[in-house]
Amino acid sequence: MFKLSQRTYQRLRTEHAERRRPIAFWIGAGFSAPAGLPTWQKLKDDLIGEALDSLSGLEKDETELKERKLEEIKLNQNYWSSFETIKNIIGRTNFVASIREKIGDVEKIQIPELYNDVWRLPGVGAVLTLNLDGFVDGSHRIIRPQERPASFSGRDAPSYAHVVGARRPFIANLHGIIDDQTSWIFTQSDVEKLFSSESYRNFLSIVFGNMTVVFAGISAEDGAAGGTLARLLSWGWISERTIGLQIDLVLGSGPTKLACR
Repeated sequence: MFKLSQRTYQRLRTEHAERRRPIAFWIGAGFSAPAGLPTWQKLKDDLIGEALDSLSGLEKDETELKERKLEEIKLNQNYWSSFETIKNIIGRTNFVASIREKIGDVEKIQIPELYNDVWRLPGVGAVLTLNLDGFVDGSHRIIRPQERPASFSGRDAPSYAHVVGARRPFIANLHGIIDDQTSWIFTQSDVEKLFSSESYRNFLSIVFGNMTVVFAGISAEDGAAGGTLARLLSWGWISERTIGLQIDLVLGSGPTKLACR
């Protein structure tokens, strides 16, 4: 179970009591950490290792070129461009298979209690998640079995903008879900394509315009990933202080970050 700081808790209670705006949780990798899923860095390191192993049998010049590219991305903190390089080297089919293997069969993993805690909070009408594991949907079925939220991926979000405006409950899997590879946002080109969509940017604008957004479980890796959070920062919708603000949120082995917007 997590504990909100007095200031954050009181703000959420006020939002709910006055029914001014529904609350949306924006969840990062910290929420899934107790399940033992790989971090961005761990996933990248493992994929680089597999890519290096795949080079055996290639011509010397081609091997050396790809080895240099893989060595260069070891220090690259933009995970999107790193994954793009790996995908280009090992091919789409191997890339997809490797990611699924690393993340594992999430249906057999116990959902971290943090997810259940979110759905127990009064006033929470939506969750937007950067994780592919499907824990948000699974937790909702456990805690609110009578509720039928709209659930969709980031690529499909523009088609659900009306749901936000109508204040219907929803779950937005912004970076996709593990079982549907076509929904994944994993590479730089994926990110660029998503954010080049005016309708997707409009969806996010509606969310921020109609809801109180609470950032939770946002790790340093989420911020460094170069994706959604980086774009929100550049647009001025959130600030460095917002995602860096330390709040008393207990996450199993240690504190994570939570802030209101």
